[in-house]
Amino acid sequence: HMRACIARQLPEWNLSVFAQAAGVIYEKRPDWDAEKYLADTRKLICREREYLINALKETGKDNIRIYDSVANYILFYTELPLYELLLKKQILIRNCENYRGLSKGYYRIAVRGQAENERLISALREVTEK
Repeated sequence: HMRACIARQLPEWNLSVFAQAAGVIYEKRPDWDAEKYLADTRKLICREREYLINALKETGKDNIRIYDSVANYILFYTELPLYELLLKKQILIRNCENYRGLSKGYYRIAVRGQAENERLISALREVTEK
């Protein structure tokens, strides 16, 4: 019961002290090639971001306005209640209505791996077709 109470108070995108410590330890391994990891990660993000943007344009047509991105996330606007619709499919996107300068209808999605991005787009297609 206490664990559930604490979990409800944590931010949605929480990174624990233990996860941070594990990252520091892993980075110091002699077989760790940080430059290769960064290069591979950049390629993945660029490829998957392009996939997500194109899929959002195709799926959303006139219902979704996408903002250009060079980061590992995409900001978009729609009047569809996507946060609630996708949450029912166990997919959490960031509702940005409480960001300064934004309002209801702004959402942010993270650029993830191919399988996760495909799952998001599939669910998005399901909820927008209704």
